[in-house]
Amino acid sequence: MNSKSEISNIATLAKNAEKILFFTGAGISTPSGIPDFRSPNGIWQKFDPNKYGTISAFRKNPERVWEFFLEAFSIIKSAEPNEAHYAISNIQKC
Repeated sequence: MNSKSEISNIATLAKNAEKILFFTGAGISTPSGIPDFRSPNGIWQKFDPNKYGTISAFRKNPERVWEFFLEAFSIIKSAEPNEAHYAISNIQKC
């Protein structure tokens, strides 16, 4: 089966589906300026996941973890949707 017919089959399945679920990774938002976690420019390059990304870290120092989240939220707050976000949105409207 070629790629074009596979895409056509997927489109037909999606159109006839009662519900569709999209699984994406953090990388879907990198074109919007939101860093992923593990790439060379990812969040864990700046913030040690053991100090900011575990429940133990939160219990030891919740203020530090909240500072991390405030910085992350400020990045997310200024981000705009990218083509992948719009594609998913358009598919959901069908």
